[in-house]
Amino acid sequence: FVPGLHIASGTYCEGRFDQANRTFHIFGRSDSLAYESYAFKNVNKVEATGAGGKAILAVSIDRAQVTDTLGFSNIAINSDAGSNILNSTLSWDNRSAAKNAGTIKSSLVFESKQSMKLNVTQAEFYVNDSSWVVDPTNFVRKDSSSIWINNFVFHSGSQSVGVNGRISNRPNDHLNVKLDNFNLSSLNYVTQAEGVTIAGYLSGETVLSDLYNAPKFTGNTEFKGLFLN
Repeated sequence: FVPGLHIASGTYCEGRFDQANRTFHIFGRSDSLAYESYAFKNVNKVEATGAGGKAILAVSIDRAQVTDTLGFSNIAINSDAGSNILNSTLSWDNRSAAKNAGTIKSSLVFESKQSMKLNVTQAEFYVNDSSWVVDPTNFVRKDSSSIWINNFVFHSGSQSVGVNGRISNRPNDHLNVKLDNFNLSSLNYVTQAEGVTIAGYLSGETVLSDLYNAPKFTGNTEFKGLFLN
């Protein structure tokens, strides 16, 4: 039914809906699901329930492969929705020699028919033993005319990666993407499987403007101690 979608034989799904009581329950599991380059192994549970104007979703997956060299293990997703608010928690743990794991919590508020606001309420994750956290003042607000990204910044010691600004039809609105002292060796988790090792630090800022009409890009980049083999 969907080109590029592959579903393992034996995949199971059941559901029921009670219109009188306005309740529902859906449960599914699969040994594997794949869509183009994305693959999910041992989807142990996809369960959704709803009652009293609220809905709950729980997902458990052993492995999600994003590329040949990048994947996440022991994934759990838990969400609850009600009163125009969707709260979600995503966690994973690759259980690798170098710690690659994390938990991200978010809240999506539907402020009106034309406006919604996303806030990452908590984020702590590890990339090759380096701990990253999110700026607590972050939010992303979308309305009928623009997307406003505020302090969507992740920190790890002296390192930071972040986005700030607005996207709209107004040519003077712009988006800033900034990296400060980013340790390139963090990428070895992905690149070493291809026989590439990288080291050094990257700092820079890119400004994107007029993205809806005639996109413009300006920026500067500085490398320190760059090593590549």
